[in-house]
Amino acid sequence: MALANFLGKTALSASQVLKQFDMEKFQQLLLSHHVHICFDKKAITSKEGFACADMLVRLLARLYPNLHLSCTDGKSPEREHLNELALAINPFIDLSDSDPTVAIIIGDTEIKLSCLKIFVGSDQWLAKFSTSKSQFTGDSMNRFGAGAAACFAAANVFRHVFREQLVDGITDKDFVYSTFNGNLNEKAEQGPVVNRIDLDDTVLIGLGAIGNGVTWALKNMAFSGSLDMVDGECIDLSNLQRYILATQDDVNKLKTELAAVFLHQPSVRSHPVPFDTYLLRRGNWDIFRAAVCVDSAEDRRMVQGSLPKRIINAWTQQEQCGLSRHFDFIQEPCVVCLYPAKKEEKSLPIKIAESLGLTHPFHTQMVRDYMAKLKPVDAPMIQLISQLKKVDLQELMPYMGKQLEVFYSEVICGGIMMKLTGEEQKQAAEVPSAFESAMAGIMLAAEIVIDAGKLRQENPCTIQKLNLLSPLTPYTYEAVNKFTEKECICHDEIYLGRYAQKWKMKPVHKTGDPKIKEMPTAMLMEEKQEVIQVNE
Repeated sequence: MALANFLGKTALSASQVLKQFDMEKFQQLLLSHHVHICFDKKAITSKEGFACADMLVRLLARLYPNLHLSCTDGKSPEREHLNELALAINPFIDLSDSDPTVAIIIGDTEIKLSCLKIFVGSDQWLAKFSTSKSQFTGDSMNRFGAGAAACFAAANVFRHVFREQLVDGITDKDFVYSTFNGNLNEKAEQGPVVNRIDLDDTVLIGLGAIGNGVTWALKNMAFSGSLDMVDGECIDLSNLQRYILATQDDVNKLKTELAAVFLHQPSVRSHPVPFDTYLLRRGNWDIFRAAVCVDSAEDRRMVQGSLPKRIINAWTQQEQCGLSRHFDFIQEPCVVCLYPAKKEEKSLPIKIAESLGLTHPFHTQMVRDYMAKLKPVDAPMIQLISQLKKVDLQELMPYMGKQLEVFYSEVICGGIMMKLTGEEQKQAAEVPSAFESAMAGIMLAAEIVIDAGKLRQENPCTIQKLNLLSPLTPYTYEAVNKFTEKECICHDEIYLGRYAQKWKMKPVHKTGDPKIKEMPTAMLMEEKQEVIQVNE
C-alpha cells in the first residue's frame, strides 16, 4: 500500500471540494495516477530550480502514492536527497519509474512524454507556468517565485486528476505571476534583489500549515532585527496532510522548534506558548509587525486587540487563499472588520457534540461537563460514540484517555471518523489542500519582506487572494471598507486612543476621556474583552 498513513485528513480535505465524494473511489483514483517531476542537472543545481523541486516533493508526496523524480541527463545527488524527503513524508510511497499520467518539468529541461506536461520556472519574485513550452529557472536566493510556481503546478495536477469531480477542473493557460505585486503577465512586476532584510520587531503568530509555508519561503534570507515565532502546539500525524516542513519524524515535536531549526538563524526566537501567554512573558505589548496565520477568527481578533503597529494576516478558506494588510488601525480596515464576532456562532462544546452525533440536550451537557472538568474520554463516552456513529468500538479505543478537544481534533478534524464511516464530516473545520496553505504562506512571507524592506511605494488594496481550484484570473485584489458597526474595536475611542499613544500618532478622541492617555493595553483588553471574543 503506497497511500500515506494520514490519508484520513487528506480525504477530509478532498471531500470538501470534490463532488460525489466516495472514499474507496478516491483511493483508487490516487493509486491509478503516476506523477513525475523532471529536471536536468542545470535546473536542479540552480538555487531556484532546487527550491521548486523541493516544494513540489513536499506538496505531492503528501497526496500521490506514485511519485517519480527524474534527472534527464545523469545521476544527481539532489535527486537522491529529494527521494529521501519523499520517503520521510510517506514511508509507503512508490518512487519507481513508470509511465506517467502527468509530468512537471522544471526549467528548460528537454523531455518527450505523451502525458499532460506542466512546465514551471521562476525568476526571483516571478513564478512561470506553461503547458506548452519550457520555462527559465533563475539562480537567486529568493524562493518566492519558485515556491509559487510549485504551488501552481501542484494545483493543476490536482485539477487534472480530479477533473470529473471539480466545478472548474481544467488546467491553466500559460502565465507569469508576481509574488511582488500579485498580478499576472504584463502587470506582473519584478521586485528588487533581496538577500538580507531588517525585520525590526516581527512576530509570526501561528506555525501551522500557513506558518510552515512562511518558514519555507524565508529559508535563504539573512535577517537582522527579530523574528519571534509563537505557537503553543505540537505536530500530530494528521498535520502531515499539509504541513510542508513536517515529516514522520517530526510528529510530537513543537511546531516552533521545527520552524526555528529549519531557518537556523540567531534572530529567530521560538516561543512554544499561546499568543496571550507570549504577551505576558514579552513584558510589553508594543509589537511593531504581527504576521498572523492562526486557525480561528477569535484568535485573529485577539491579535488585533493587542494593537500591533502593522498586521499582515494570511488565510485559507473554501476555494480561496490570500492575505490582508492592516497598516493603520485608525484610518484603514482592521482585522476585526474582516472577522466580526457573530452571536449565532456555535460554541466549541456544541460543535464537538454535533460532530460526534451527540445531539440530544443531555448529551450536549455531558460534553460541556467533560470539557469543563478536563475529564478524559473514558469507556462510557467511547461506547456512546461507537453506538451513535455505528463505528467498531475497537477502532476508537486508541483514543481513550485523551481530552475531548484532542479527541475531536484527531478523530473528527483528522479525518479518522470519515475514514471509518465513509460519511462526510461537515461539522469539522475546513481543511484546505497543502498547495493552498503553502501558497498563502509564500504570499505572507513575501509581504513581510516587502513591508520590512519598504520595497513598495504605495500600499495596494487590503485583500489579495487566489483560487487555486480554478484557472487563475487577473482579479486578485479586493478593496474593503472599515466595518460600520459600532461594535468593531476600530471605532472604539479607547482602542483608538491607545493605538495613537503606543505609536505616537495623532489621537482620535470624541469624549476626551482622560483615562485613554494612561490606560495600559492589558487593562484595555480586560475592559473591552467582550468586543473581541466570540459570543457563545
